[in-house]
Amino acid sequence: MKDTSFPSDKPRSGARPINEPLAFNDRRGGRWGSSIAGGPLASNQVPTFATAAYAEPRDWGYVGLFAFTAVLLLRPQDQVPGLTALHLAEVCVLIGIGPMVLHRIAYRLPAFKINAETIALFLFGMVMLAGVPTSVWPSGALGEFSDKYLKIVIVFLLMMNTLTTPARLDRLMWLILLCVGVIAARSIVNYAQGVNLVEGGRLAGPIGGIFGNPNDLALNMVTFLPLAGVVALSRHRPAWRRIVAVGIAAMMVATIVLTRSRGGALGLAVAIAAL
Repeated sequence: MKDTSFPSDKPRSGARPINEPLAFNDRRGGRWGSSIAGGPLASNQVPTFATAAYAEPRDWGYVGLFAFTAVLLLRPQDQVPGLTALHLAEVCVLIGIGPMVLHRIAYRLPAFKINAETIALFLFGMVMLAGVPTSVWPSGALGEFSDKYLKIVIVFLLMMNTLTTPARLDRLMWLILLCVGVIAARSIVNYAQGVNLVEGGRLAGPIGGIFGNPNDLALNMVTFLPLAGVVALSRHRPAWRRIVAVGIAAMMVATIVLTRSRGGALGLAVAIAAL
C-alpha cells in the first residue's frame, strides 16, 4: 500500500539526493522536495544540518521561527505595553538564527545555503543600496533597507534552513491559520461593539503592524484565505481540521467585507477565482 502520510521530523538513512526547489526534505524518492540545507542524503556521509538524526541547535532554530511567526501575527506587545521594550520579534529571530548558524559552522557548512533565491535577494538588496544616494530622502531609504528589508532576508534564511520536512511546514501552516483566525474573530467582535471603526464605519485591525488599517487588514486576510480554503477542501485531512478551516475562512471573508476595502474586494474575487 502506498504511504500517503506526512513523514516525521526524523530522517531515514540512505535517502537519495533530489533537486526540487522546496524548503524541506523528502525521504521517499523525490516527490516532496529537496534538502534546503545542502549535502547528499547518504547514510555513509557526515550528517548535515538537515539530515542529522537529532540536533538541538536545529530544533532551536525551528522554535525561534515558530515563536517569531506567532509574535508577528498576534503582536502581544499591543495588548501588554510592558512587552514593547523586550523586542520580542527580534529576540525570537536571534533564538532561531544564532544556533542555526553556529551548528552549520560546526559541521563545516556555509552559514546558510547559497541558491538562486538567496543570490536574487542579495542582488535586490544591492540595487536598493545603490539607489540610496540618488533618493529624495537618502536617510529614509537607508532606514527602509536596514529596518525592514534586512529583517525579511534574515527570516527568509531562517525559514529556508529550518523548514526541512513536510511535517514542520504543516505545523507552521496551522499556526499561521490559527493566528489569522484569531485576528479575524477579534475584528468581527470589535465591529459588533463599534470599536476600531474609522472613516465612516470601516473596520480597522484589532492590533497594529500588518493588520493595522482597513486596507492592510483586508489584504492580509485575502493573502491567507486561499490557505484556509485549501485545508477545508483537502479530503485527506481530519474532519475537525476541515471544519475549523471552514470557520476561519468564513470569518476572514466577513472581515474583508467589513473593512469596505476596494482592494480587498478585488483581491477576494481573484482569490476565489484562483481556488
